[in-house]
Amino acid sequence: RNSLQDKVNRFQAGAAKADRDLQAALNPIYQSLLTKYGANFILDRSVIVMSAGSGLDATREVVQALDKAVPTMKLEVPAAGAT
Repeated sequence: RNSLQDKVNRFQAGAAKADRDLQAALNPIYQSLLTKYGANFILDRSVIVMSAGSGLDATREVVQALDKAVPTMKLEVPAAGAT
């Protein structure tokens, strides 16, 4: 049981680091979009309940910029006992 919990903890630590790395890559992309479109904020599509118009959807632009900034990402699981 302890061995399984250690593996889960190590995987979660690796996933958390990958998420931090991804957010670090996204922040400059988001900042450039705010400047480009003169926007004050960016909303995740999941927080929008309803929209009256088509609005601006920059998803494709963000994905293309992220693909260019981070073409690959590897999930690195820490060694046993490292967490």
